[in-house]
Amino acid sequence: VSSTLAFALRDKGFDAHSSRVTDLEAVQTAALAYLPGLVLLDLDLGSGPDCQPMDGVDLIGPLRAQGWTVLVITGTASLDRIADAVAHGAANWVVKGATFAELVHAAVEIMHGRGQLLPAQRADLIERYRTAQAAQRESGKRLSRLSPRERVVLARLTEGLNAATIATESFTSIRTVQTHIHRILTKLDVNSQGAAIAIAVRNRRQPPPINPSLWRRMHSITEDQPQKG
Repeated sequence: VSSTLAFALRDKGFDAHSSRVTDLEAVQTAALAYLPGLVLLDLDLGSGPDCQPMDGVDLIGPLRAQGWTVLVITGTASLDRIADAVAHGAANWVVKGATFAELVHAAVEIMHGRGQLLPAQRADLIERYRTAQAAQRESGKRLSRLSPRERVVLARLTEGLNAATIATESFTSIRTVQTHIHRILTKLDVNSQGAAIAIAVRNRRQPPPINPSLWRRMHSITEDQPQKG
């Protein structure tokens, strides 16, 4: 897709290049070979040399510091993930479910000085990012109170197992598992297993894909209103 996109943009008169991502530092080094312009950045860059996932958000700040404008492309992130990218300086975003023509149009608009997020949209996303970060920190603080065994029990509850099944799998008594669950609720300061599971799931940050229709609805606001500044 990136190679085809580069070809389409060159056909429109832009000096476009496709860069293969091997690690985040290599992208920053490769960017230095060109005059700063627009980077179309995927948030999900696969695994790096250490086999750990590479996060495109980590490139936004360094690329912005080099003078690049960043248009984020995402297929697996929630709006909280988009808010994270915008808070780090992304100019706008495109969902991978958009058509190829929509992707090209979004890139061309930004390169012509249009297509940026409206100030109100940017402010809303940044506020969403701050709220999500605060919730993440609070969840992490609560989860840090759990013992290793309690973390295992909570993980199994998150997978949908009940106390009896957890007891059978761990070769322990159901009373012991129930004691672990009681301590989990106390340490997380919640009144139900459902609330404890919600904290664990929120802390994992594995959001569902964004529907292309949602992206189109949100961006129709940008297209229908004049840009300021």
